[in-house]
Order: sequence, then structure tokens, then C-alpha cells
Amino acid sequence: MNRSFLIIFLILGSFLLTACATTSTTALPKPTNVKILPPASNLDPNLAAFSGTWQGYWDGGLPSQLIVEQIDSKSAKVIYIHGASARFNFPAGLKRIKASVLPGGKIHWGYFTFTMKKDHSSIEGERHGNEGGVNLITMKKINTKKEH
Repeated sequence: MNRSFLIIFLILGSFLLTACATTSTTALPKPTNVKILPPASNLDPNLAAFSGTWQGYWDGGLPSQLIVEQIDSKSAKVIYIHGASARFNFPAGLKRIKASVLPGGKIHWGYFTFTMKKDHSSIEGERHGNEGGVNLITMKKINTKKEH
């Protein structure tokens, strides 16, 4: 491969990655009045680790965030945020939800279930649609100014 071609390819690739990252970050609605409360010190560490803001892409494409404002052994107050999808014709949005907490480090509501990974570095999400399909996401924790 020609060295000049390789350099141009690498430069264009980095521009594309930067453009994609910028687009997906700005496409998410920004919630107001976010208040992340520290979990109780005696809460199962697999549940306590959910506290904070998580971000990822459904099936590698649709940007989403999960903000866990409050969690105990039975329920969690969460904000779920997703980007727009031209393919499925729905706008970006956010929703405040009281989710159920399930054994084994899981948060669940409606079609969604999020499971904490053993090392607490990421969460795995599944969306089981009424059409029978399953969508997957891996979310990583991000730091925000409003974190505790």
C-alpha cells in the first residue's frame, strides 16, 4: 500500500470517527433537575454500582444514556434517554421511570433489562420488543458535573 494513501486513509478515518462521536453526543436530549443520590452503604455492591450516568449505542447505532438517580434493593429512579432514529421514524426523547430492581444486579422496566457486569465497569442492556426482536447495548459509566 502506498504510504501517502495510508496517511490520507488514517486522517479521513479519524475525521469520520470524530464526526460520529460529536453527532451522537449532541443528539441526546439533556435532562433537567438531575439529582444522583449516593446508595446506602449496606446496599449490594452489584446494585450500588448502578448509581450514576451510563452511555452506549443500541446494536452499535442508536445513542442512549441511563441515569440512575436513586437505587435501593427494590426499585430505582432512572432517566432513560435515547437519540432519534430516522430508520424507525421516532424522535430523540427522555423519560423518568421508577424501575424494578431484580436479584443478581439488574434493573428492569417494560421491555428493558440492564445487568451489571461482575467488574462493575459496564452494564449490558436488552430490549425485548413486542415484535419478538431483541436489541442489545453495552453502556460505560461516564462522569458528569452532577455526579456525587
